[in-house]
Amino acid sequence: MKNILTIIIGPRGSTIVHPHDPAISEVVDESEQLGQRLVEFCGRHGVKTARAVLYLSEELIYYKEALLPLKSSDLRKTIAYQLEMLTPFKKEEVLYSFTSRRHKENYKVSLVVTRRGPAEKAAQDILAAGYKLIGLYPESQRYVGRASQKTKWALVLPGNFPKVLSFSGTHLEDRFLCSTEPAFDDLTSLCGTQTIYHVEPPSGSSFKPAQPLISELPALKEFNLLPATYRLPDYTRIAIIALLVLNMIAVLGLIGVKEFSLLRTNRLVEMELDKIMPQVQEAEKLREQERKVTEEIKQLNTVGKNPEIIPVLEKLAEILPKKSYLDQLRMDGKSRSLLLQGYTDDVSELTTKLQELGQATLKSTSRRQNKTYFQVEVTLT
Repeated sequence: MKNILTIIIGPRGSTIVHPHDPAISEVVDESEQLGQRLVEFCGRHGVKTARAVLYLSEELIYYKEALLPLKSSDLRKTIAYQLEMLTPFKKEEVLYSFTSRRHKENYKVSLVVTRRGPAEKAAQDILAAGYKLIGLYPESQRYVGRASQKTKWALVLPGNFPKVLSFSGTHLEDRFLCSTEPAFDDLTSLCGTQTIYHVEPPSGSSFKPAQPLISELPALKEFNLLPATYRLPDYTRIAIIALLVLNMIAVLGLIGVKEFSLLRTNRLVEMELDKIMPQVQEAEKLREQERKVTEEIKQLNTVGKNPEIIPVLEKLAEILPKKSYLDQLRMDGKSRSLLLQGYTDDVSELTTKLQELGQATLKSTSRRQNKTYFQVEVTLT
């Protein structure tokens, strides 16, 4: 890891690794002051950095997988509450970290736990020597580089009980504890990949050597067990948050200016509307009056085209024979015709007299109760 010291904490001591050359390392016994030895190591090898990252040997790690319901509102609180049920340790004795992913109807939680003693002692010694800590991770995270973010792969860590870790990109999917050295063919079917690295690959095996992985920058995305009080402030994150806050303030400022401008425009529009509203109302009244006058003119024009009814009625009363009576009179202005209905004693005389109004046509007659009922249409001349 470029310009950052690597320190691996084991069950009987620690190993300091040069930030630029992993081949340069020194073992520190657990009885020695790790901070003092770190100062001496840097002076001896010309290392000029004040930052370090701690890794825990997998032998100091307790790993547990659990399924928690999706309805869990706060996984962090849920795991803290159930920690003593999930592990053989008391909560105050350990440091822990976890990851979670949705798995069917549950959360699949991967929990990593270590005893406080060795990790906290190493952290305190390093901080007392003037160094700053980036984090505390399982040793396997040292091999998880940014280049493998979209790859499915596995890693074998040797020991009395070899451990096999299966990854999807930078995410740890499974961790297996083996009683004997695992065979490559068995692991391909177990992990579902041909890309399997081994820290100490057996001679002639198909395993890939894991050493090239530690030359890359580690992703360090999962399982940081270092308590917040020991951590180096993440200035990049702080800077990003500060920039986001400044951008938010700028956006809110622009929104405020636009809101003020819109309010001012609205007030000006309302003032102008108040000024012209009486004129608008007067125009509406005039428009309504114009509509009424137009309707009246149309009615007058319609009446003007119809025959004058009074002269027609006067003439009809004059020529209508005695003993002839009208029940109904209907005038059609378009055809300029009269439709007369009634009864008479002499239909012939009636039709003859009606010829004086215009062309009279007898439409129908009927005899009821000694009376002749008629229907005559007269086209006015």
